[in-house]
Amino acid sequence: MDISDHDVKGIVFDFDGTLVESTIDYAAMRDSILRVISDYGVPQSLVSRNKSSADNIIVALNYLSKLLSHDELIEFEHDIDRESIKIELSEVEKTRPVKGACEAIDMLRDRGIRTGILTRGSREYVEKGLNIAGFKFDKRSIVCRNDHRLNEAKPNPLSMIRAANAIKTPIDKCAYVGDHIMDLRCAKGAGVIFIGVLSGYNDLERWKGSMVDALLNSVAELPAALKRP
Repeated sequence: MDISDHDVKGIVFDFDGTLVESTIDYAAMRDSILRVISDYGVPQSLVSRNKSSADNIIVALNYLSKLLSHDELIEFEHDIDRESIKIELSEVEKTRPVKGACEAIDMLRDRGIRTGILTRGSREYVEKGLNIAGFKFDKRSIVCRNDHRLNEAKPNPLSMIRAANAIKTPIDKCAYVGDHIMDLRCAKGAGVIFIGVLSGYNDLERWKGSMVDALLNSVAELPAALKRP
């Protein structure tokens, strides 16, 4: 699909690997999350180091929802979040923008396109990382993992709907830009155009055969790829 044919009014961006070069040790985060899940008595047979942390958390929540009270489930989510934030913030001072991303955002805004962020990062981490990397985003245009319940975070399509609402743009006029198959799942679940980038987790081989509407080397190429007003 040629995205220049679409009248995009708002663009929502993933954070790590899309706007910034990620500093997160995802293997350490996964192991830390699995320890919390184990401490709450979730059978090891239900989770796996080969699954994403997001998928392991959803499996754990589904299991624990039958056993724990509402308050206990909230405590579980807080424990997951606390351990995740520790790892997110451990190297955040090294956060750097993807080359050309800051300039691309400015160009899009100059053309009247609204911009926001949808991420599985915590608000504490993302706001600090944005500041270090030199990006300027209205805090109200950012939807983070811990803004709502964990089962409502990306890749739940509800998070994409919230992101569109946050930038005051109809969902059918939005596009989502990301570097991971989870971003694609979220966008397609909400009926949003998805633009994959090669600046993060997924290389060309990983994107092959997926339902991306467009594939760019990085966000830096986005202004040229979009329809001009």
